[in-house]
Amino acid sequence: MTAVEMIISAHAAARGVAQADADAFFTRVQRNAALAGGVNEFTNPADLMHVAVRLWTSAETLGAPPRELCAMLNEAIRTDAEATIGHVAMLCHAINAFCVTRRAGGAPVRFPSDNRTYRGSAVPRAPRAFFTHGTQYRAPMLLATSFEEDVAVDHFLMRLGQASANQQPPWQEPTLWTFHFRADLPESRRCVHVNFIDRTDGTVHGEDEFLFAPYSTFTVRSVVWEANPVVSTYTIRPHRIEVDVLPDNRRAPPDLPLAPWC
Repeated sequence: MTAVEMIISAHAAARGVAQADADAFFTRVQRNAALAGGVNEFTNPADLMHVAVRLWTSAETLGAPPRELCAMLNEAIRTDAEATIGHVAMLCHAINAFCVTRRAGGAPVRFPSDNRTYRGSAVPRAPRAFFTHGTQYRAPMLLATSFEEDVAVDHFLMRLGQASANQQPPWQEPTLWTFHFRADLPESRRCVHVNFIDRTDGTVHGEDEFLFAPYSTFTVRSVVWEANPVVSTYTIRPHRIEVDVLPDNRRAPPDLPLAPWC
């Protein structure tokens, strides 16, 4: 929890958020996780991974624009700043104990029936050239996906603001990602660094989140860039990126390029 507190404080300092607000946010996040899991999770070392997962799922926000703890953690992973990376590694290690199921005691995985998961994101125009057929890469963040395409569309893409030159980076356009798992492999080997989140802090419901460990490896299967991407009540026409999921990150070269956007 000290690591979590330090990650939040660093984020608040970088964004000009008052420390008192950061402290109050930390208290809410910690309290929700404790109430949802009970005292036993906080005192049993074997359950610490479940505490970490509950923290990851928190819908509590801080600052303007509002940011959840999961976004703060992923930003800290990508930034890789010396002052916070030790705290980041500690929290990620706890989450990985849940996601990386090849480890002793790893939780069993519930795979989607069609061996696909989905993610909605706003991808800027600048990194488009990176995503070409056959490109293999690592994602420098914990990567949340959903069993249902509708969740990716309704919970994220529908909520995006209008793409504009004023965004940082500019022109962030709606993009739907599809992740394909190896159906020819047994479930125990289909992907050993992903897991279905079956514990939350109670602030989110019904997202069926499938979470990949940081630096997971993917290969671009296909890309469709729309001339005028739009996602609205009446029109669903995002960019589409489909990728193949590598079954085991240890099988990929350690020096693969990092995705400029996920």
